[in-house]
Amino acid sequence: MEFMREREAVVAAGRKLVETGLIARTWGNVSCRVDGGRFVITPSGRPYETLRPEDIVPVTIDGCEYTGDIKPSSEKGVHAEVYAQKPDAAFVIHTHQPSASVAAALGRDVAAAGGNVKLAAYGLPGTKKLRRGVSDALKRTGGQALLMANHGVLCWGADEDQAFAAALALERECAGLGAFEALPEADLPLDSISEEIRRARPELSSVRLCTQPAVVEASRTGSAVAPYLDDFAQLIGLSARCVGWD
Repeated sequence: MEFMREREAVVAAGRKLVETGLIARTWGNVSCRVDGGRFVITPSGRPYETLRPEDIVPVTIDGCEYTGDIKPSSEKGVHAEVYAQKPDAAFVIHTHQPSASVAAALGRDVAAAGGNVKLAAYGLPGTKKLRRGVSDALKRTGGQALLMANHGVLCWGADEDQAFAAALALERECAGLGAFEALPEADLPLDSISEEIRRARPELSSVRLCTQPAVVEASRTGSAVAPYLDDFAQLIGLSARCVGWD
């Protein structure tokens, strides 16, 4: 099979993304440059734990063309932009790491990871608008990471280790920005609330209650809450409803 070494590296990196908590479910993507004009990338919507080298898709940098029945990640264009603009980049990871993804919702560049991490303008996943935003941000950065507004993070390096080091360093520093520090749990009658929810929605298999002060204060408004992160919106829809406060 062509590009076996690179395919195996992508498979291993995908599992490492899950293990390190940089992504969840089938989100995020990984790619590896194979020569001056091509790279291999994770497929669309496949669990990382089950990926095999034959599932990894070769894609051209110029045009994002591919062959075969396996569809590459919808973010292939974003990866292509990195390889086109950063000749030294040989490995790219797109993560949804918690603290840096929250930082990406601030709407501005962030001082972290030893420099000024640029913010790429928002665009829906897989769209030309997102790719244009990333392209512009890449032109403005000399580092190895950028934020994708309301979405996540893009990191790259000369190899897998450098790309992961950039992602982990960014996560550590974003976690220390102050606004994202863990808040203490509030004192609420959790058991009775859980039981009430279960009675009202018997089809639910589990209930998890978040009682951080900021969440409690938001619930007291009685207003619907719009999600700031694209991935959260994909899960819950365009708003989170709020029951009346009691």
